[in-house]
Amino acid sequence: MAEHAQAEFLVLADPTTDTTSRYGLFDLLGDSVSAPATLIIDRDRRVVAASIGENIGDRVSPETILRVLRELRGDGA
Repeated sequence: MAEHAQAEFLVLADPTTDTTSRYGLFDLLGDSVSAPATLIIDRDRRVVAASIGENIGDRVSPETILRVLRELRGDGA
């Protein structure tokens, strides 16, 4: 997915669902898959921002992610 999206950031592949289960995202929607989610995790591994979708197509826009990152850094909106 990272290659397909030409992502310039780390993208987690979680084929064993270990990570999504730890964050409470696996089978959250009762469909036996991980819920669509965007988590911003700081260097101390704390979730500092999160968006969890209600269906497979419910994704956060790149513009929203960048805005949240700027706000967290104190760079304004």
